[in-house]
Amino acid sequence: MTTASSPSFRRGNGTKHMTAQEVAERSQRQLGIVAVFGSLIPVIIVVTFIVFHFTRGGALTGSSVIEREKHIVHEYKMGHHRDALRDLNDLIRSKPYHHSMQHLQLMEKLLRKSNLQAAASSSGGEERVLFKEIEFALEAVAELRKDPDDSKALNHLDGHIHSILSLSGGRKRDTSADNDNKSKKKKDEL
Repeated sequence: MTTASSPSFRRGNGTKHMTAQEVAERSQRQLGIVAVFGSLIPVIIVVTFIVFHFTRGGALTGSSVIEREKHIVHEYKMGHHRDALRDLNDLIRSKPYHHSMQHLQLMEKLLRKSNLQAAASSSGGEERVLFKEIEFALEAVAELRKDPDDSKALNHLDGHIHSILSLSGGRKRDTSADNDNKSKKKKDEL
């Protein structure tokens, strides 16, 4: 005796089995949909890249920031402290936030260890003002470390850097770089 829940009773009322042709047609439709979406993905990626390139052409990419950092470090090592300070200030002003702490550390190092004081004129008053400007710039760096988005601290840093650059002499190069060049010339003459 069979009951109402028996499989033999459900078969008649159950789902219809698809024929081989219906399965093939359904598979073909699914394959077409997958092919359309699969071909659209690379097109969307390329269009996005092109739009980004033309709308944000002047934007700093990660590789260009790294190249600028390397150039600044090279300038610093070669004794071109004023140029390195100017370039680093410009880089910080351009706000590549993913490297902001690294830039601030480099700025602090450059302000503490550079020989910008040696490039100052011989008068004691200007030298004291230069030391004060360096201290103010270091305070602005400390403020920016706490909050990299602080536009007031960013403007203070920019102003102090410009003052430091003007006080450290009107020359393009620091005295240490000039002394290095003089010693190289003497070696060449020998």
